[in-house]
Amino acid sequence: MIKIRNSVFETNSSSSHSLVFSKVDRGHNYDLPVDEDGILTIPFGEFGWGPEVLRTPLEKLSYTVTDRGGWSYDDDSKSWDEILEELKEDDEIQQIIEIVKRNVPAVREVTFEPASDCYPRGYVDHQSQGTSRNADTEDIIFNNSIIILIDNDNSCHFEDYIKIWSDSPASKDIEDLF
Repeated sequence: MIKIRNSVFETNSSSSHSLVFSKVDRGHNYDLPVDEDGILTIPFGEFGWGPEVLRTPLEKLSYTVTDRGGWSYDDDSKSWDEILEELKEDDEIQQIIEIVKRNVPAVREVTFEPASDCYPRGYVDHQSQGTSRNADTEDIIFNNSIIILIDNDNSCHFEDYIKIWSDSPASKDIEDLF
């Protein structure tokens, strides 16, 4: 079940990962760091308590790949090469790669960068795993009207988040931001 509540900020017992959809059309951004050989390196990330606001296509792509893998508690006996081989066979990861290639024609090849020695395939807080499944993958990555907000119940950064949205020339009215 998916609950959508407008103009509401909520947390759970430790961290909250949310997809935030603006009512203002902010266009799309297809700017990914593709090297001169057409290679895009996607870093796995460690997304726990935050606070973080993920806005760029690469930040949102990193979150989506890390979240969709469900690998937060990885078997650390696997080498990075073994992990890369598994990624080639993972249907969801391959679908994400196809979406990227379709939208950014300069991408000819995709590779991955480990998040850390502890979590090479990254980490998404266990209470928030699956957040990126609540919207269209292409929209999450490339739509500027969607951000990923990571926060926790020990902080309050709401005014900072409002500033991020209100910096857009499209709207200065708080009611129009969400």
